[in-house]
Amino acid sequence: MNRFRDQVVVITGAGSGIGRAAAEIFAGLGAKLCLADIVAERLEAAGGALREQGAKVSLHTVDVADEAQMRALAAEVLDTQGAVDVLVNNAGIGIGCEIRDMRLEDWRRIVDVNYWGTVYGIHYFLPAMLERGRGHIVNVASANGLFAFPAEGAYASAKFAVVGLSESLRAEVRHAGIGVSVICPGLTRTGILEDALLRSSNPNLAAFLPETRKIIARRGCDPKVVARAIPRAVVRNRALVKVPFHVVVLDWIHRRFPGLYRWAAARAIERLRGDR
Repeated sequence: MNRFRDQVVVITGAGSGIGRAAAEIFAGLGAKLCLADIVAERLEAAGGALREQGAKVSLHTVDVADEAQMRALAAEVLDTQGAVDVLVNNAGIGIGCEIRDMRLEDWRRIVDVNYWGTVYGIHYFLPAMLERGRGHIVNVASANGLFAFPAEGAYASAKFAVVGLSESLRAEVRHAGIGVSVICPGLTRTGILEDALLRSSNPNLAAFLPETRKIIARRGCDPKVVARAIPRAVVRNRALVKVPFHVVVLDWIHRRFPGLYRWAAARAIERLRGDR
């Protein structure tokens, strides 16, 4: 882990949750941090705490869904730091909504943040890595990028895309000395559901969806568990990381018994809606 001392690490969505936990871990490993988040107050709080611990931190208020802002972020970081050693595309937003209740503007925002935000990060930081012949890109997807849950179709579609993008990119840049990892976290105690769209035309499901926040608060893993997997993935050049262990189990069931998984998923949403 000493390899990260004085390396430049860019993390999006660094103001809270997995992003903030990853920033704390990389700071402890001696990295120079360039942290981005859409919420300036949250970002300042995270950066201030790290600076008090002696970390070298630059802060950038950025909406990853905005191409111009991501282009400016890359230009500023590369101009001031000279190079980026690790890029962590972590920023994301949540949603709990059946596909039949989705509005097109909801689709656009989910895809813009969760997919295009990752694409912009790769597009604007990868060329400098290729020129140097080294670097590592970590894309934070989700367990929903491996198997989908009901009322998560929009979120899952974007995260499936991130997993596929990561796999393809890894093969393309291997010869150039660039590593690519995709992290697929399961239930994690982050703030992603605080601002998430939770909507249903079914009254039973509409009443249940807000309860998912409490379920994650009780049963979700600590974001530090996921964040610790990020530097390990870089050091070991892991292609795909499933964390915590329940993701490994559910993915195995999904792959080994797809019919059972699909039946259980359909039955779960039917029961939540009160269908007979």
